Amino acid sequence: MMKVDYEDAKRFAPINDNTALDIRTGTIVEAEMVEEAMIPMIKLIIDFGPEIGLKTSSSQITKRTNTEDMIGRRVIGIMNDPPRRVAGFKSDALVLGRILEIGDVILLKPAACWGDPEGCSANGQFGWYF
Repeated sequence: MMKVDYEDAKRFAPINDNTALDIRTGTIVEAEMVEEAMIPMIKLIIDFGPEIGLKTSSSQITKRTNTEDMIGRRVIGIMNDPPRRVAGFKSDALVLGRILEIGDVILLKPAACWGDPEGCSANGQFGWYF
């Protein structure tokens, strides 16, 4: 298991950096295996609602799921992370997940999905509450 030593972290993000992130919920509408990737991954097309639209992302989630299970799944993503070329395609949204170990990732999902179908179905933007 990969461990992070927070005592020796080189930099913590000040709260002003955190509020610059555009974090939104979305729904996976397409998922396909990326055969060209050096590390197994799934290419995701995610609907982030009418304001943002469709975004592409990649995720190394192949250890615990398959492409069919991903369709309709709610995820959390960062919209203003710089786009990257990943295995031949542009990834323009960073989907958040929990790394259990190298190659074993679980995607985060909105808390509203836990027992609140109405809140889970709405694509939208996160806010910061202090």
